Amino acid sequence: MNNPFVYADFNSLESCSTGTYDSRVDLTSYGSLKSLSQQKLQVCEGMRINVFEPQDIEVEGIAYFDPNEKDPAGRSGKWYVLLNRDEIQDSIRKEPPIKGHPCFGCGENLDDLLMTRARNYTEKCPLCQTSVMKPLEPPQDESNKAINKDAKKRRLL
Repeated sequence: MNNPFVYADFNSLESCSTGTYDSRVDLTSYGSLKSLSQQKLQVCEGMRINVFEPQDIEVEGIAYFDPNEKDPAGRSGKWYVLLNRDEIQDSIRKEPPIKGHPCFGCGENLDDLLMTRARNYTEKCPLCQTSVMKPLEPPQDESNKAINKDAKKRRLL
């Protein structure tokens, strides 16, 4: 199976020393949320993802949840894609043909909701009440927590 391509704002690219990775880019922009919702992807620890900026750059990385950060909605933890800067390459990938920001739960187009009020990452679908942040929910099961804890012990993450 091919890795999904997910929009990322590379202006948030920062250095890190996490195992074999030297950089990370966060997935908390509305562009990333839209891209994830369009593909019905919910991020999980260790997921291989290609992040890109349309007609600019792209790179393959791995999803990582940092429990020590806060996401834009104020929840504990934040999703990143770990990557290596020297693997970033030019991209000819264009914006996906899908228009709008679909609700992750029911598919309702949320563009009107997101355009008519200040964005604060706490918006919910008016039809099904699914959070706009659903694709980036913190890991809930104990196996993800155990993997994260074990990897940190081994200094992989």
